[in-house]
Amino acid sequence: MDVRQATLEQLSDASKITKVEAAAIFKVHPRLQECRHSALDQIAQTTPTFVPILANEYSKNDLLLVDLIQRKISWGEELKRARELVADATAELMQEGERIDAGLEQSHEAELARRQAAFNALSQYAQTQQIINNMNRPVVTNCNTFGNSTNCVTH
Repeated sequence: MDVRQATLEQLSDASKITKVEAAAIFKVHPRLQECRHSALDQIAQTTPTFVPILANEYSKNDLLLVDLIQRKISWGEELKRARELVADATAELMQEGERIDAGLEQSHEAELARRQAAFNALSQYAQTQQIINNMNRPVVTNCNTFGNSTNCVTH
């Protein structure tokens, strides 16, 4: 169940957990832990900075379950606190996502600046080579004489 979609009736449920419900939690929880570990392993491959945020939320959620099982809180209270945990973790994940995006944008801008600098250096090199080539080009003078007039052109 997505605690963000809990109904008002569920949020106001003042009943305490029964032994049967607690036994069901004990039975399902190990599989939940396996899913959590698998999810964290997968997330660690792409966005490792998300892992501590999610692991913290999972840990706090387990503490809520302990309070529920020990009958310190009702089902409604557990749902309200779980919703707060999800909201807090979501906010932290969004903030981390924005930090990652800003870092990627900065990295992208730096890459564009490096490429522009390389292009400028290459352009400068080509201009310098052209000047050097023009300076080292052999000078050729062609002269044409027509009658008593001579016209010379130097290249």
